[in-house]
Amino acid sequence: MTTTRTPINRGRKLRITPEILEAYKRARKLYDTSKIDEWGLLSDQCRAACGYLHVLLGRTACDLDIFDTIGCEAEGRSWNEKPEQFADALAVRRELERLA
Repeated sequence: MTTTRTPINRGRKLRITPEILEAYKRARKLYDTSKIDEWGLLSDQCRAACGYLHVLLGRTACDLDIFDTIGCEAEGRSWNEKPEQFADALAVRRELERLA
């Protein structure tokens, strides 16, 4: 039997643990110091650290990576395809930077 009920879209409440904070510090350090290869990719170690942080934050594969927001707000750009995902990722990254 099908239903016509619409799911409630409530914002996720983020609980930042010391483990998440340490993972962010490590990933951010690798992100800032990692060299970009000829394909435009960061190092494997940096991508692994960013992926681990993504999992710890409880973000899905469809969610924007928080490191994709770096440099965008300074230039006035935004994520045109899904602005709500961009705003969510930016808020998470700013909160982590504030605590770090």
